[in-house]
Amino acid sequence: MPTHDISPKFNTPLNYPLNDHRIEKIIRAHSLNEASQMGLLDSILDRFFHNEVKKTTITTLYQQLAIPDESNLYEYHPIKIASRFNTLRTMAAEEYQSHFNIDVFRDEKNDNQWSYALNIENTLFYQSKPLDYHYNNHFNTFCALKYVMNFNNDFYQYREEITLDKFIQRRISCLSDETRVREYLAQHLDDDRYSRYNFVASTINPGDKNQLLVKFQDDVLVVSNRASSRHEFRGRILQEVLETASFNNLRELLSNGHMTQKDEALLMLAVSSKRDLMDMIGNEIHSDEVRTVAYNTKVGNTTLGALWNLTPPSSPHSDIFSVL
Repeated sequence: MPTHDISPKFNTPLNYPLNDHRIEKIIRAHSLNEASQMGLLDSILDRFFHNEVKKTTITTLYQQLAIPDESNLYEYHPIKIASRFNTLRTMAAEEYQSHFNIDVFRDEKNDNQWSYALNIENTLFYQSKPLDYHYNNHFNTFCALKYVMNFNNDFYQYREEITLDKFIQRRISCLSDETRVREYLAQHLDDDRYSRYNFVASTINPGDKNQLLVKFQDDVLVVSNRASSRHEFRGRILQEVLETASFNNLRELLSNGHMTQKDEALLMLAVSSKRDLMDMIGNEIHSDEVRTVAYNTKVGNTTLGALWNLTPPSSPHSDIFSVL
């Protein structure tokens, strides 16, 4: 087998590059001692996984990646392998998690077969044997797990764009096209005059239907009433929050919905993973098993299932997870 260096990029040189030969030895090691004698721990694992506990690191690596006898269908199940790989991925330092990827292949000559590969830094880590599409191999579920992983990569890459401060800034921008109004709102975020207790009513400006008059006991804010096409915080969406939410100031009012399915930036972030999953499995994205995976993926104060606009599964914990 050729040797390919897939060492993560560190500032210090490595004496033991993590190549597919060494990975294969770890995977197929017959005992924990055999795995721990490979010299990888000091030079690779503690750095890559940011873990100073040598025994814990190598034990988890061994437990998650040891490929068992193919005759044991339970241990060799595709979902079981994907789960192990994803667990290893989540153990890695956050900045390195995007190096862990799953590829799914369809056999061009045989429409009834598919296979998958696990990769670290674009280097083959594990290649499955050909599998058929029967239910027990859970092709749709496996694809869902892959694109959950892709979403997590996108989430980390654009994490600076979905902070609470950025969320509030976007909402202020939605409320008015006038610089003067935006600046006023930003300067009075913590002003308790604009609390739910002091809120009186919100009405359309009789002189301009594109303006909403938000009336408080001591002031009236004139903001946009334009229709929302992408969940922009104005018009009826703003009125609903004003009438139902509890808030002590503008900051709390504008924070309502952050990291939920009402967060327009989060919704946009979920678009590509959903689109790519649909390209792979089509309308099967609405199957119970895929919805179960999506709704078991927590994202902030919501789930990926909600961000993908899927209906909740019939059972939150389907029997597909009995193999995990």
